[in-house]
Amino acid sequence: KRQEEANLEEEANAKKKEESMAQADATSEEKARAAEHDGSGEIAESTEDDKTDGKKYYTQEELKEPIDGVDWAKRETFLSDEDFVTLFGMGKEEFASLATWKRVNAKKKVGLF
Repeated sequence: KRQEEANLEEEANAKKKEESMAQADATSEEKARAAEHDGSGEIAESTEDDKTDGKKYYTQEELKEPIDGVDWAKRETFLSDEDFVTLFGMGKEEFASLATWKRVNAKKKVGLF
């Protein structure tokens, strides 16, 4: 019985940690989206000073190599919506709502982990 209680507690802790990580990922994505706006409600235009050379999207192959200004852990966010759906079979919002381990496995399958 003690072992069962310990297992249940361990599972609950793992779930809390997973939820916390998912919430942190969602918060990071919200901050990234907010950074795209210039305060007027419009998406800010890229400038030549952008670390990403003014590119908003990259191909899967380009993202397999480090790119200045692209967070290595969030490379999938730099795929176009069309490429993202082609690679992952779902949109970016649905992908972001997945459990962390599912996102990691999906990124491994397409070579972005």
